[in-house]
This record gives sequence, C-alpha cells and structure tokens, in this order.
Amino acid sequence: ILKPLLLTFTGFLIFIISFGGFIKLNFGDFVFMSTNGSYNLIISANNYSTGAYNEDIFAEGEPGLITDDRIKTYKEKSAYWNTLAINWIKENPVEWLSKIPLKIVHTFIWDDVSVSAIALSHDWNLFLAVKHLVTQKSFSGLFEGKSLFYKISFIVLHTYHFIFYILFMILIVTGFTYMYKNKTNNGYNYGSIVFIFAVFNIIVVMLFFGAPRFKYPLLILSIPIVADK
Repeated sequence: ILKPLLLTFTGFLIFIISFGGFIKLNFGDFVFMSTNGSYNLIISANNYSTGAYNEDIFAEGEPGLITDDRIKTYKEKSAYWNTLAINWIKENPVEWLSKIPLKIVHTFIWDDVSVSAIALSHDWNLFLAVKHLVTQKSFSGLFEGKSLFYKISFIVLHTYHFIFYILFMILIVTGFTYMYKNKTNNGYNYGSIVFIFAVFNIIVVMLFFGAPRFKYPLLILSIPIVADK
C-alpha cells in the first residue's frame, strides 16, 4: 500500500505546486485550494446552525454579515469568520457536537441536487416534498403554479433517483467489504486510498455542515470498486 500512497501524494504535490504557483504569479498569494473554509465554519457554528447549509447568520444585523469597510480581502474575511466561529464553539461545544449526526444525514442519506436542477425546481427536493405531502396530506401548496402532471413526475423522478442512490451506496459498502475480505493487491491498495479519503471527507463534513454535493468526490473514486464487483 505504501507505493500507491506515495504515487497518490506525489500527484497531489505536483498539483499543489503547479496550481499554487500559477495563483502566486497572477495574484500574489500561494493558494492551491478553496479559501471558503471560514465561511463554511461559521455556518456550522452559530445560533442558527442546523447541520445543513443555512445563511441566517449573514442576515442584516447578524454578526456574520461583514459591514466593516476595512475587512475586504479573503484573508481578512477568513480571520473575522474564524474568530467568530471558534469563539462560538468554545461557548457552545455540546451544541456544536450535537449537530454532527445531522451533518452526516444531510450529506449521505439522500442525493437530489442534480435532479432538482434538471426539474428546474431548486426550492424543492424529495425530503421537502414528502414532508409536505405527509403533513398537509394534499398536493395543494406543493410546487405552486405547476401542473399535477409536473408534481407527480417530480415525485416519481426523485423516488427513482433515490432508490438508485441507495443501491449505489449499498454496492460501495459491499465492494469495500469484499475487497478487504479478499485483499487482492491492486484492488486492496486502491480501496485503501479511497477509504483514507472517505475518512478525511467525513471529518471535513463534521467540521463544517452537511450537503449532498460534499460526497461527490468520494462517490466518483468509489466507481471502480463498485464496477469491479
């Protein structure tokens, strides 16, 4: 497993140096990854946090909204939000930790971001639609302005996609289980790298907030494991 890991990290290093160097030459800072970590952290560490994406902390009059004209650069904004988030976590550690299960749920239990986009309905997803039907026991109020055919089609499309997603997740778990039981060299080495990445992926989710798109890199890396079984 050491050789595949070495090759993987060498690839990471090449990317970091080349991409970071390009940014350095053009913008003056050596940046090789997203700089919105503090933004994501403050979303998970405030009185309105739900475990999912929530912009309430940035509303008018809330501390997350930066009104100081002296805070302009990404470094200054990151420092401000980091301080705000860390102070909140120190004051509310139990509440912050209690959101971890919800973050995992929002990331891994469903996956309907692309389907909602295809259906041209970003304000609705399968969870919200089912919740509405269960509580209201009616299509009334669901997809205002849309036809009954659209509403039914939306539910059918999302349900089909949800079933496919759950089956895919089952195949991933089955693939990993088979791989570790048999420990074939190439599959075991590749699977070990993906497993390490999966652990890192989950840790990042637990630090910030949960969203279905956060698991996409992991799902893409898992396709060879699923296809091999």
